[in-house]
Amino acid sequence: MQVSVESTSALERRMTVGVSVERIETEVNKRLQQTARRAKVPGFRPGKVPMSVIRQRYEDAARQEALGDLIQSTFYEAVVEQKLNPAGAPAVEPKSFEKGKDLEYVATFEVFPGMTVGVSVERIETEVNKRLQQTARRAKVPGFRPGKVPMSVIRQRYEDAARQEALGDLIQSTFYEAVVEQKLNPAGAPAVEPKSFEKGKDLEYVATFEVFPEFTVGGFESIAIERLQADVADADVDNMLEILRKQNTRFEAAERAAENGDQLNIDFVGKIDGEAFAGGSAKGTQLVLGSGRMIPGFEDALVGAKAGEERVINPTFPADYQNLDLAGKTAEFTVTVNSIAAPQLPELNDDFFALFGVKEGGLEGFRAEVRKNMERELRQAIKSKVKNQVMDGLLAANPIEVPKALISNEVNRLRVQAVQQFGGNLKPEQLPAELFEEQAKRRVVLGLVVAEVVKQCELK
Repeated sequence: MQVSVESTSALERRMTVGVSVERIETEVNKRLQQTARRAKVPGFRPGKVPMSVIRQRYEDAARQEALGDLIQSTFYEAVVEQKLNPAGAPAVEPKSFEKGKDLEYVATFEVFPGMTVGVSVERIETEVNKRLQQTARRAKVPGFRPGKVPMSVIRQRYEDAARQEALGDLIQSTFYEAVVEQKLNPAGAPAVEPKSFEKGKDLEYVATFEVFPEFTVGGFESIAIERLQADVADADVDNMLEILRKQNTRFEAAERAAENGDQLNIDFVGKIDGEAFAGGSAKGTQLVLGSGRMIPGFEDALVGAKAGEERVINPTFPADYQNLDLAGKTAEFTVTVNSIAAPQLPELNDDFFALFGVKEGGLEGFRAEVRKNMERELRQAIKSKVKNQVMDGLLAANPIEVPKALISNEVNRLRVQAVQQFGGNLKPEQLPAELFEEQAKRRVVLGLVVAEVVKQCELK
């Protein structure tokens, strides 16, 4: 394998990789042999198809697969050989891709900054001695008064710990000195690998870390914004009044058969194949028919039931039901209807208006208050819609790669927010990171882009 690397910027590398035709053909033949063992070709028994037939039918697919796998494997072999640390997947461009010839491709990618830092032995010993002197002032050693312990004893007892502490502090302080000197902007804590760590010698270590991307925001002229126009009409207010009435529905006992919208008080016992299952039974449950609270078919089967009636119903759990043990299965529920209550919408009167803090003005005053609230929410919705269009436009016009450390930190924040919002006994780290990665990346990119807009346009 032949490899050459060109630095096209501070962090971008352009690596040319050559793979011999012999290695390619070995991989192609390996796949053809695997295919020959399982291929079903009319006129031949499995495993007895001539290789010439196998090659004629399957070589193109086998070659395509082999080349794809070779590019992936040789890329990682090459970066290990060249001691590079890619910060993401490469963009691969084939240069030579002909059958019967060596494969040559160019992989362009960014690398994590790798910074080698050296610290003189004099600086190390100064820090070690400083800590030993601090220890000598407070150390309690049998046979010596505090502050009178000879330095030779202090060094014998405490030097290893003092040196360890000094080296840790020096790595931390010299790393930040170095990034300031090199004008780098780390996006997270570095991974530190000591190169020279011996007593009596200079300290040398390599710090690998991600940096905030450097970019200029552009494409403002390509962002199309649709400014929405809308008004709150009388019909909208009427509709909102009906919604508010329904939200404050009262239920009163009804001496008739159950209808959709009625609230039933029920007991039920559920079984599958004659066996009760967890969560399948309850007593005194309030259920509004048509609410969709129960599995499909359960509520429909109770329409027409009367108080005191017992019904046996057979609804089926959805195929995508969250409990996989029940998904797709038909259950038998024995349901007892204890009582039926019909919905009663409240009148639009002063008592109803008082529920929303409106104590004067009657119906017209209440309508005016509802309209005012709807208009405020409409303005907020339009503003939010315009803002989202701007943000979507900025993202589309400025695709940037962001450090994984920033995405990981944002994922953790979203995990904590989710646990706080939904409660339960979950710990944030128990939530899969994949649930939040897309949202986290969007938030990180938008944060960086908007910050750059503020900087470029000198906004205050």
